[in-house]
Amino acid sequence: MQTLSLNFFGEKIEINVPSSLSALRENIVNNFLFDPKDVAELLVTYTKDLKRFIIKTEEDFKNFLNNKIFNIDLDIDEKSCIFQKNLDEIQKNQELLKKLETERKKIIDDNNKEIIKGKDKIKEIKKKINEYQKEIEAENMKLLKTHKNNVQLLKAKEMEINELRKKLSLEPIKTNEEKKALKKVVKKPVAKHPKKIEKKVKKTVTKEEKVETKPEINNFFKNILELIPQVQEIFKNKINVNNEPPKVENKTEKIPTHYCIRCDGCRAFPIRGIRYKCAVCNDFDYCEACEEKFKEIHKHPFIKITRPEYAPKNIEIIIPQNMPEFKK
Repeated sequence: MQTLSLNFFGEKIEINVPSSLSALRENIVNNFLFDPKDVAELLVTYTKDLKRFIIKTEEDFKNFLNNKIFNIDLDIDEKSCIFQKNLDEIQKNQELLKKLETERKKIIDDNNKEIIKGKDKIKEIKKKINEYQKEIEAENMKLLKTHKNNVQLLKAKEMEINELRKKLSLEPIKTNEEKKALKKVVKKPVAKHPKKIEKKVKKTVTKEEKVETKPEINNFFKNILELIPQVQEIFKNKINVNNEPPKVENKTEKIPTHYCIRCDGCRAFPIRGIRYKCAVCNDFDYCEACEEKFKEIHKHPFIKITRPEYAPKNIEIIIPQNMPEFKK
């Protein structure tokens, strides 16, 4: 059968072609859920050759059927009660729409203003960052200069310390009387024949021949000798001349500790050293001493675990049927 399409502001419904205009209005009431009074005020129209025709009477409906168009548009007349009822709501909605549009424009304008302010702030921050980077570079240059100066001072101090060490390694300070006696010594005449190389023999100095030194000077040099290693350590710690990393002493390896594991032989907790885990029994472990002691009593195979991080999570083992002693 031929169908007729009804279009009400974009909502389309397909119905069987009715025989009269009254039957058509009944279908509109049933499908669009209108009041019969409101349906009587609807405008039933169709288009032909780009012209709009209104169906008001049964004769108009018959002419519509003879044209075989099968498309009807439903519209509301401005003079109808439906239009007058909804006119207030339409006006309210239009006012709300205007308000929303104005608010939307304000939000967009405020957002654009905030974006412009944010861009200006970003520019200022970038300028400050560049200034800080320049200051940092200047401070780095100052630090490098001070570092070089400190290195030079350290070298100079080391030279002074070495000179002090050389001076301290000389003979004791002689008294004024001994210096005067040495000046009066007459030089021996030099022999014409070649000199014989004689071996130098250290002379033993007696108590009387020893030169007395002032105790204040000796104490002063002793204090300097005691302070030299401390000064060297301070300069080495504060300024590393060769920029070498500090040496780390090799520590002895610690004995591995298997935490949360108890020895089922001596009940030691935790097991230290090598751990032996039974491959058959569930949660059965020996320490190194108990494995050697009880290896003839507990004849199951054991897994040797040298470090706790090497311990296996799961163990799967197939026990041969002809060896019942391996069954727990």
